[in-house]
Amino acid sequence: MARYVFATKVDYSPEDVTQTHIMRWSCSKTAQAGDEALVYVVGIGFCFIWEILDKAKPDPEWKFMCPVKRTKSFARPIEFAELKREFSRDEWPVLYTHFRGLRSFAITDGIFDRICGLR
Repeated sequence: MARYVFATKVDYSPEDVTQTHIMRWSCSKTAQAGDEALVYVVGIGFCFIWEILDKAKPDPEWKFMCPVKRTKSFARPIEFAELKREFSRDEWPVLYTHFRGLRSFAITDGIFDRICGLR
């Protein structure tokens, strides 16, 4: 199982993805069924964990898409300031660029678990 960060904007309504309302979402081309994604909503923080339900498929607009469902919501989003207290620049350099230009990228199990451990 791989783990990812999916960065998105409020405009795309990530809150509409639920346990029962499955949606297709922009994802990494390596995404497979059973993988997990921490969902970072720009300007808010990490809000959700989603399960990827099928492998990524090419999409003309978004490069790759996969079906997802929500498995967890954080009652209080995990903000960048909190993450920067938890991770040094050496441990997780992409955090210090605010995921600039990235919509989806793989992260290690250790980083995933530490982020989730904050809530």
